[in-house]
Formats: sequence, C-alpha cells, structure tokens
Amino acid sequence: MTRLRIPWWGWAGALLAVALVAGFTVWWRANYERVETLVDKPRSGEARNNPLYGLKLTLRADHVQVVDDSRPVWDERHALGDKDTVLVFNDASSLSGAQVQRLVDWVERGGHLLMKAPLVSPTDSSLAGRLHIVAGSAGRCMVLRAAGKETSTLFCGSRRFAWWGGESTPLLNWEDDVGNHGDRRSVYMRLADGKGTVDVVSDFEFLTTAALRQPLNADFARQLLAPNYGAGTVYLVHDLAMPSFWGTLWREYWMAWAPLLLLLLGWLWQRMQRFGPLLPTPNIERRSLLEHIDASGQHLYRYGYANRLYDAVRHTFLVRLRARDPQTAALGTPLQAAWLAERCGESASQIQEALEATAMPEPAQFRTRVALLIRLRNQLR
Repeated sequence: MTRLRIPWWGWAGALLAVALVAGFTVWWRANYERVETLVDKPRSGEARNNPLYGLKLTLRADHVQVVDDSRPVWDERHALGDKDTVLVFNDASSLSGAQVQRLVDWVERGGHLLMKAPLVSPTDSSLAGRLHIVAGSAGRCMVLRAAGKETSTLFCGSRRFAWWGGESTPLLNWEDDVGNHGDRRSVYMRLADGKGTVDVVSDFEFLTTAALRQPLNADFARQLLAPNYGAGTVYLVHDLAMPSFWGTLWREYWMAWAPLLLLLLGWLWQRMQRFGPLLPTPNIERRSLLEHIDASGQHLYRYGYANRLYDAVRHTFLVRLRARDPQTAALGTPLQAAWLAERCGESASQIQEALEATAMPEPAQFRTRVALLIRLRNQLR
C-alpha cells in the first residue's frame, strides 16, 4: 500500500490558513458584540387604516369595553347606554338630522360625546349648530407642559371655535388668542347638556396611534374620557361613512391589481389578431351541380359530340315511357308520336322527328327537340 506524501509547502499553506482563521475570529470577537435591536415594521391592515387603533388597544388593556364600528351608533335597534362614550373622529357636519337628534337625546340622558369643531359656520340643524358652536379661524400651535415630562404641541393650524350658549359657562375651557383685536377662541371645551357632557376640540390628531406615544398626549386623552371612563362602552367612530370597496382597492391595493392587469393585457395582445394589410377575401366555391352539367354539355357540343347528348336525352325519355306506359312504348314510332301528341298536346310530326332523328340537326333544332323530349318526359308521371 502506497502512503500519500504531502510536500512541505502543503503543510505550510494549511498552517497559514488555520492561523488566518484563528486571527480573524479573535479580532471579530474583540471588536463586535451580539446585540438585539427592535425595528418598527410598517403598519398594515387595521393599524394602517384606523387612526384610533392605538387608542383602542390602550383602552382594552385598561379593561374598558371598546367598539370601533360606527354602525351601532346610528342603528336605531341598538340603544346607547346612559354611561357610554361616543368619539366622532371626523367632522360631524355630514351627519343627518336623525343621527344628530339621536346623539342629542342620548347626551341629555347622560352620555358623553367627543366631537371635532366645525370647519365652517354650522347650520342650525347640524350637531355643532344644536350645541351653539361657532367656527373660527386657524391658530398657532398650543404647547402642553407638565413637570418631568416632555412638552407636546397640539392643534397646530387647526380651527378655533366659540360657544354662544347664554349665561351658562363651560365646565372646562382652553382658550387661545387669535385675531387682530385679541379675540379669544377655544381649542378645547367641555359643555354640560342635560345629564351628559360634550367635549369639543379643534382636532383629534393627538389621539392617533403615533401621537399617543407621547406621555402628555396620553394623559390629555385620559382627561377627555374621564366623565364616563370605565362605566360604559366607548364607541370610536373614525369613519362616518363606509369607504367604497372599489376606491379602497384602487388606492391601497394597486400592487396587487396592477400586475394582474398587465398580465391580462399581455394575454389579450397575444390572442388578438395581428395588424397588417387587408387580405383579399377567398373565393367561395359557387358552382352547383347544374352549373357543372351545363358546362359539360357545352363542352361536348362544342367539340362535336352533340349526338351523344341527344341520344342521352332521348334514351332518358324512352326509359320513362317504358316505366309509365309499356303498351305505348311497344308501339311503332308513328303510333307513339300520335298517342303522345294526343296526350301531351304537342305536334305529332315534331314528336316523330325527335324520336327518329339520326343526323346532327342545326343548333336551333337541337335545342327545340331536346326541350320537347324533356317536356314529354316530365309529363309522364
């Protein structure tokens, strides 16, 4: 058995490779450390489409019953509890008269309503008009401060509002100086209405999922929900109307339908007829059996075989005569011509000439005698 001998330079290369790997390992462990890093994934699903998704999870974690569907709020078959809370995230000017009346009656029984200030002057039949809320101009950012916590800016560029409710005063009021004459308008107000309360704010941006990460925004949200907090159900109405399915599909899910549309167009392009010059219409075979017979007869007549055509016509007539009247067929030609003339109303002499013709007649006579034999044959039925 022959032993495999490795040259000295093979051993040297192997030792050098081991030394390089060991040195790289020592250097890597000395300069790098394994750590765990949290990376926020992009939002998807409800977390992306629902701005109040973080508020919903926070309230449920605090054992508060939350409903984020707007249908129970407007459904007459679903009664709102006297200690429930309804938060209308969008502008409430689009609510119908029946929906406004339902909310107003419910607040008077003890409900707590949170609504956004109107963007324009409200009508008397709208929710803001029923609560005597008047729209104002936009203002600067408001700063929320608290000891030991990072400051938060709220209501940047949002509409201010005022309340004209008579001699009574709001329960809570956060005002801002706007206008050239130092007019004071509110960014947040709590109003008493019957047994319930209504909170009006310039906007609800501080309640969105991203904004609730700031501690002061979370504290402010807790103060807004304080009147009926934990006593009833909180209804989060972030869409007053159900968005269109096709509109959502067009805006949000184009990455799904766009490739499918391209595939469909490619398939249609593959299956469609190619563009190019118009091809001539193929000649349709139009000759019938009679046309073929006529052409064959003219050919035979032109080349001197008219006697064959005449004999064929006469033979056909005689076969029909023997089949229909054997006694007449057994008679001589003169007697046959006389009997056929009496029966068919033709000339006896012409019939006899047609039956006895042997020489090739003139074209006119040929056509006349052939037509006569065909008429006689057709009458023998």
